[in-house]
Amino acid sequence: MRVGLLFGGWSYEAFLSATPAIEKSLIRNGHDVVLIDCANNMLPSILKESKIEVAFLSSHGYYHEDGRLQGICDWIDLPYTGANHFSSAICMNKELFKHAISGFNEHNTPYANIKSLEDLKKDNVNHVFTLGKAIIKPITSGASIGIKIIEHKNQLEEDLVKLLGDYGECIIEPFIEINREFSIVVHDLLGEIEVMDICEILTNGDFFDFEMKNGYQDIKKTIPAELDEQLEEKLKIISKSVYEKLGVDGVARIDILVDSTNRINILEANTLPGLMPQSVVPSVFSNQGIEYDKLIEMILMRSFSPKRFTSKKQYGNQPKLSIDVLM
Repeated sequence: MRVGLLFGGWSYEAFLSATPAIEKSLIRNGHDVVLIDCANNMLPSILKESKIEVAFLSSHGYYHEDGRLQGICDWIDLPYTGANHFSSAICMNKELFKHAISGFNEHNTPYANIKSLEDLKKDNVNHVFTLGKAIIKPITSGASIGIKIIEHKNQLEEDLVKLLGDYGECIIEPFIEINREFSIVVHDLLGEIEVMDICEILTNGDFFDFEMKNGYQDIKKTIPAELDEQLEEKLKIISKSVYEKLGVDGVARIDILVDSTNRINILEANTLPGLMPQSVVPSVFSNQGIEYDKLIEMILMRSFSPKRFTSKKQYGNQPKLSIDVLM
């Protein structure tokens, strides 16, 4: 099969890619691989002219995980890996995601959306700091890029100037003291939604920052996590609900914090999770007997099944309107 492996792009996360590992795996699986850099305004034409049969998305961040790249593929009828454009957009935007999962979350803490320094005067910014130190994040970045812990409000303006300049809109919320951090892999690669063994990220109490998350520091993972039966079941039910209710397709990674009272705080649903061999998703599948090449093939084949929250194009089937309506 002729597979387009899409990488790169304009996001700060563009270099965080498993492209080399995925390319080798696709070749081992017998596919003809075409590497396509997404950082090109002519991408729709390039995809059409490449004569690929399917797009394997291995680019990350803004423009790539937020529904735009998925929308391009939908527009030209090109099958692609991962979630549909609608779910991708919601899961990538931290404020939209907060609204979407509020019914599942047990830590619905106050937050503020900040687009400019003027927003620092808002009451909800002050409310965030009544609960202690805060955390500020770009609203549409992943991989812990741009995240800052703010100890005191008087530190906020200095950090915010840089963040707004680099990333644009941000969100600020109370910093929840981490007790335990979990990644739960959910997928529908075999036709039914399945929740895999839970992975616990062991950070020795440190914040799971950019360096840790992206392989610049060694982190330990426990798969399956050592959990009491009640908490394990609760985490799996919530993760499946988030996946299902937001209409996610393919493989997703739901990241969750659990505090010392076992209250759950859902951090994100990553619709294009990292696929480096040592990443959480391949590690979880490997632990359950599915090795890397098989996983890559399963993700690829899922592309040809219908995605959720999408409909067929209505080629020429528009209702006929009377002349009076048209005029």
